[in-house]
Amino acid sequence: MPALLAHINQSYPPQVPILIGAPEELVQHRQLINKYETNRDIKTWSCWFLLKALTTTGKIQQWRKQLNFLLPWLQLNERTLYRRLEELQKLQLVTLDEDGNISLTSYENAAKILDIVYLGTYNLTYNPNKNAGKQIFQYLLRAEEIRSAQDHQLSVLKYKLDKNPSLKNDLHAIMVKAGADGQRLFWDSRYYQERLLQLQLHAFKEGTELLAYVFTHRADINRGVASIAKAHCYKATQSVSYMKKRMWTLQVIQVNKKHVNSNKRSRLYYFLDVKGEEKRVKKEAYRWNDRIKTTVLNLTDQISFLYESMPEKTGRKKAAKAA
Repeated sequence: MPALLAHINQSYPPQVPILIGAPEELVQHRQLINKYETNRDIKTWSCWFLLKALTTTGKIQQWRKQLNFLLPWLQLNERTLYRRLEELQKLQLVTLDEDGNISLTSYENAAKILDIVYLGTYNLTYNPNKNAGKQIFQYLLRAEEIRSAQDHQLSVLKYKLDKNPSLKNDLHAIMVKAGADGQRLFWDSRYYQERLLQLQLHAFKEGTELLAYVFTHRADINRGVASIAKAHCYKATQSVSYMKKRMWTLQVIQVNKKHVNSNKRSRLYYFLDVKGEEKRVKKEAYRWNDRIKTTVLNLTDQISFLYESMPEKTGRKKAAKAA
């Protein structure tokens, strides 16, 4: 049995630091390999993040003697680990010396290699025993891009409402009348969004005269499969459906389907800018259900996350202050 080594922790950490902005960048790294498009980089970087989390010195000594420890953590077999290390060396994320040691580059330098601005790191919860043998970490990175997009949409919604205080105050009053916590609506943006979405669905169902008004800004912060496909550089929306199904199976995310039938055959419209032309096209935001003879509003898949992520870590706050 090999002796324990000083440069690697002998117990698995509960969290793995990742670079702020890395998920959004890595999901775009699809390339043609052997006639098929795949994202090998996200797998390679997943391996680097996991190795980096095991050491505070940036060095793992005599890694071949630690395979019984490393392979379950990385969720790789030995052959795949050798291939990952070759890829990491090509990216200059690691160096291997003649003594059998792995030296990992700093987070700051890794950000340069990935061609993103270094804003620090934040932690993802990770337990290799929960989904043994599944190489789950790459799916955590994919899920983080989805979470980041939700946060962005939430910020956009908040910005638009802040720019229209009369609308915001009216919606606030309507939501309080419907049972929302008025104080919490002021300080909890996610709660505001959730209650506004409930209000919008109720308005569509009941066909109230305020329908168009409460739908002035879309409260659904999830994206459709076409938008996710574009962000992840997939050619087909079916690839997004498979990815979500895979992440759901691995207990990374939960996907809920949501729709509402109107009691009053409500109509709802949105306007779409025409590319290259200075005009907008009116589109129907509802569908007609011929079986029950009413209109139906289908939401995009509602995605929630089954792991913890802490993006508002010290590194981001320090970077914001320095900017």
